[in-house]
Amino acid sequence: MASIPSRLRFYPLIPHIPHRQAFQMSSSDYSHSSDLSQAVVSIRRRSDLIGYRNVLSYASALGISIFPESAVEFHPEHIGQGSRSATFRGILHEHGNDRVVAVKQPNFSFTRDKAEEEESIQHLALSSIIQEVRILADPKLKSHPNLPHVIGAFFKAESAPVGVRPCVIFELATSDFALFLRTRSHSDSDTKELLKACLEIVNGICALHAYGLVHGDIKPENILMFEREGEVVATVADLGTCGAPSQEQVIIGTQAYWPPEMHLESPLRASVNSPSRDIYSFGLVAFAAATRYRERPFPSDILEQYRIQHSEELCVERLLSRMPCESDADVAFREAVGLCVRTDPANRPTISVVAGTLKKSAGQSE
Repeated sequence: MASIPSRLRFYPLIPHIPHRQAFQMSSSDYSHSSDLSQAVVSIRRRSDLIGYRNVLSYASALGISIFPESAVEFHPEHIGQGSRSATFRGILHEHGNDRVVAVKQPNFSFTRDKAEEEESIQHLALSSIIQEVRILADPKLKSHPNLPHVIGAFFKAESAPVGVRPCVIFELATSDFALFLRTRSHSDSDTKELLKACLEIVNGICALHAYGLVHGDIKPENILMFEREGEVVATVADLGTCGAPSQEQVIIGTQAYWPPEMHLESPLRASVNSPSRDIYSFGLVAFAAATRYRERPFPSDILEQYRIQHSEELCVERLLSRMPCESDADVAFREAVGLCVRTDPANRPTISVVAGTLKKSAGQSE
């Protein structure tokens, strides 16, 4: 029988869409769309057409290395679990060198020959992974210091039932930001380190917004920490649910880090997919950093959360009252929270303004 890759047929996923017209937004930060944001919208709109058979050709077209299954030693214990995919530790054997990597795969295998068995949930799982690869393989983003780096892909054959799982190989993170925060004290040096990490998170969000993308689920668990060249670096990860302001579907998020417009009854609902939602969520990440992830930003009761979030004065007072204010770095966190958690999306700063504020606080030049 032919190998799995040789049996994959070519089905174009996303046609090349010429850059025609800039996506109009109020801020110059988001004044242009891109082929990348158009591709993300197309993937989301037609996920029902996505099957494993076109993944190889798509990955190859993006310049992603395709490895044989035998090149990856797969460890069954997962290090990350989501609703659509799971991440495992693995060892990549490449040119005589072994390195520990992270392997992300959809939660469902894909049948080889029966397209009708590839149900919508499978397509959603696969489209999420394809979207993440599409973003991170973009020539201007693939080496960004504050985004994860894709190493390659491979196809894992399965027998019960007969099928295949497309797997993506990433560099291995040392931890997520949530765990990183819990291990940090309230010393001045640790607070400055966290301020630097927050600036890196903002830089990652900036890169996405510059290409017309909205992350939509900024939270400590979706920030991965990597050791690169002897330095710990924060990256904005889990890009499979990213969206664009122009798409019809609401971008999935996490309730604890929702902006007010995510509530179904919010009068601000029309702005639910705007980049400003990432600004608000980052403000809550800054709150988590200041409190070392030991405080929930809002009560778990969604009605009470709604009440607090739709009163800007009450919301800011609630958050700031639980944040330290002893050092200059503490003050910087408080300023970032006050800037970002404004109730009306139109009143929130752009991500570049937030970046400038944090750079000034961290003593960096613009």
